[in-house]
Amino acid sequence: MKQLLPLLLLSMMPFFCLCQRIGIGTTSPNPSAILDMNSDNKGMLMPRMTTAQRKTIATPAQGLMVFDIDKSAIYLYDGTKWVPMLFSANENLVPPVTRQASDAVTGNYLGHSVGISGDYAVVGLQPNANAVGAAYIFFRNAGVWQQQAKLIASDGFTGNCFGVSVGISGNEVIVGAGNSSNGKAYVFSRSGTNWTETAKLSANDGAPGDHFGHSVSISGNYAIVGAPYQTVSGNANQGSAYIFFRNTGWITGQAHQARLLAPDGAIGDIFGKAVSISGDYAIIGAPADDAEYSNQGAAYVYGRVGGNWPNLAKLKGLLSPNRWFGSSVSISGDYAIVGAPYELVPIYESGVTGSAYIFYGGAGWSTGQSPQATLFSSNNNTLNDRFGSGVHISGDYAIVGAWSYDSPGNLDQGNACLYKRNGTSWLFVRRVDDNSGETGGLFGWSVGISGFNVVIGATGKNAGKGELHFLNVE
Repeated sequence: MKQLLPLLLLSMMPFFCLCQRIGIGTTSPNPSAILDMNSDNKGMLMPRMTTAQRKTIATPAQGLMVFDIDKSAIYLYDGTKWVPMLFSANENLVPPVTRQASDAVTGNYLGHSVGISGDYAVVGLQPNANAVGAAYIFFRNAGVWQQQAKLIASDGFTGNCFGVSVGISGNEVIVGAGNSSNGKAYVFSRSGTNWTETAKLSANDGAPGDHFGHSVSISGNYAIVGAPYQTVSGNANQGSAYIFFRNTGWITGQAHQARLLAPDGAIGDIFGKAVSISGDYAIIGAPADDAEYSNQGAAYVYGRVGGNWPNLAKLKGLLSPNRWFGSSVSISGDYAIVGAPYELVPIYESGVTGSAYIFYGGAGWSTGQSPQATLFSSNNNTLNDRFGSGVHISGDYAIVGAWSYDSPGNLDQGNACLYKRNGTSWLFVRRVDDNSGETGGLFGWSVGISGFNVVIGATGKNAGKGELHFLNVE
């Protein structure tokens, strides 16, 4: 074998060895290099692996380099830790990965709604009166996010608002079509790489103008659909939400298990503007609730008891007008997060910035309970960020979007802020920015997190085609 090795090296043209220096594509390797490669149409490909795989490398040598496909960045082991090879050694500055729809069209505003579960994400379009809506499935294959499918309604029509809301749980997706005339919610199920429509959900007591499907969420065998403009007991736009249960399977036309109403509902509350369900708990936003002040807003928590869903609590933020608390909601286990994007944050003097509140229900949900944490924007007191317009919570992480953040010279560029729980505290981890600096990108319009994977919608990017941004925070 020792005798064959020199012959093999000589035969591997265009390799050249001069004075213990190796040249690839060159006959005169640089004297300072042990390996010198030259090419005008090829690059060097180093080992590629996920973050988890990189972290399991046993006793990495100082100077070891790999390409992390989760972070889309090269990492160097400096002898004590892995460091991303960026302008800063701060891992929180690793930028998100950008994706667009395969058939992106100006004015579709991809990213109006997003949902994520494990290695799958679903994203919807902004409602367009001149187009048939759609939703897209993205799959994280070997650490790389790729479009897997485009979903359309079997009975879709122009202006159906299909994609205005989306949710995902395991192998099932729910897509809302909350148009004003005949709203529905569609369930799709995955088999292999195929996604098939399995059911159309609707309110059997609904009426035109309810906007059934304006908001949706799914968790295991349960789904919730909001109808925020429904008239209840003569109160226009009081709103409601419907719980559906998958018994032996989702069925088109199946009856809802429960219709949820605010116990103190009133005209114009738009209860159901935002909904979220997790296990046996659901949370519903009513951002125009006027209990103490006009448009103060509220969020209601419900818990399942058999086939019933009694109200457990009414959650509130600051008691003052025009907070729109409940514009966005999310629940995960014993934790819930509620956005108040029009809140005038007291610690800031510049005006409306918005906030988000985290509540803990592990000791029981109760009306009027205090939040465990109040999250504020890290955007240097800028005006009208709409921080809290999008929220999501999963495990020990929470993410909050601020689509109206203005970077210097770029109106409504937007960003999102990530937080992590430490005991009873929620600590700021990082701010995720749109590095393109595009005016009107609306980065952070929608947000989602599952495990260590984050998805952020930027509906205004690319002249209104819209864009997705994926990030791994492990």
